[in-house]
Amino acid sequence: MTNARLEELLLPDGSLRIMIATLEKEGFDPIPAIRAADVDPQLQSLHRRITSEQERAFQRAFIRITGYRPDLWLRMGKEYSLATFGQFALIMMTAPTLRTLLCTPNLEHLGFHGLRILPIIINNRLMGVQCDTSAIEPDLREFALLVSVGCILRLYPELCDDDFKFNLVCLPNDDPEGKLSAEITGVPVSLSATSAMVLWPVEQSERPLRNANPVLFQSYTDAFRSMIRNPKTNGDFKVRVSETIARHLHEPTLLDFVAASVSMSPRTLQRRLSQAGLKFRDLVDERRREAAIKSLTLDDTPLTEIGWALGYADLSSFTHAFQRWTGSTPSLFRRQVRTYEPPALKASKLSSETEAKSPHAGRRLSAEAGDLKEKASLVL
Repeated sequence: MTNARLEELLLPDGSLRIMIATLEKEGFDPIPAIRAADVDPQLQSLHRRITSEQERAFQRAFIRITGYRPDLWLRMGKEYSLATFGQFALIMMTAPTLRTLLCTPNLEHLGFHGLRILPIIINNRLMGVQCDTSAIEPDLREFALLVSVGCILRLYPELCDDDFKFNLVCLPNDDPEGKLSAEITGVPVSLSATSAMVLWPVEQSERPLRNANPVLFQSYTDAFRSMIRNPKTNGDFKVRVSETIARHLHEPTLLDFVAASVSMSPRTLQRRLSQAGLKFRDLVDERRREAAIKSLTLDDTPLTEIGWALGYADLSSFTHAFQRWTGSTPSLFRRQVRTYEPPALKASKLSSETEAKSPHAGRRLSAEAGDLKEKASLVL
């Protein structure tokens, strides 16, 4: 598999959405970056696809707008949830173990665009990963590296379990003001390292993941490899058909509707897809799967309504299809995704609740306020 082939793939725009949200949160106008990437700011489809070139153009504009902010880049990486990765999230979710996910050939390319996630194996035991930025253009390497590290710190506990621990984060950066280290709470940080690494206890690599399903993992991995081998099938014609399907999944005569939208008969449309190694029903399945996962992750729409919007006559049919895609029922999937809290956040909440219930809380708060007042007077 070559980087040239990966370049031809169209990517989910979840990363772009996170960068836009980050700019807005920091008080910057994202429109110049959107224009630099040649993305239509009016297009808000959940199924929009962008090219690698557009992604890089946006990243460069993002860096120009914010200036050199390694702490912000790492913090932004922690906003990347599984939903950000679209259909690729299914590969990560269904892997039997973290070792299987990280040691399966070709899957090292599922890192932040162009960055490779390489397993660190000592005495046949997986103890962490190393981030390889050699295939990334030099002016984007540090940005991609720090976003990736932030993403790892968020995703691996989300994939494994709430008790997932990290032993060490190694970064090649200097951090004279301590801003970068402050973004990595509860984990030792080694700066000015020769390479970027994230390490954890070796036994965690062999634990079953939350949604482990070896059969589905193999199926999704095979589909990913097929897409890499035939990148042209992810080109303009497929995109036109797929986006039309995504917007009209509820249509009872979807094949006829889509064929008419591309000025073909249903038979001609199916023949064109077949020549590209595609099947209409597979494209519909792919779009239904993506739309279902995003809806269950991002909103509270009743399951029956989600099923109807995807073209299913009843909840039973939708549930059966979702189990085939993910190995989980829609309701269980929603609970698992929506109730996940990073360990640090959970510990913070627990600490706050304990403090609030303590009979000495008022006296402690008064004492802390007094300390702060005294420190403030010293500064002044």
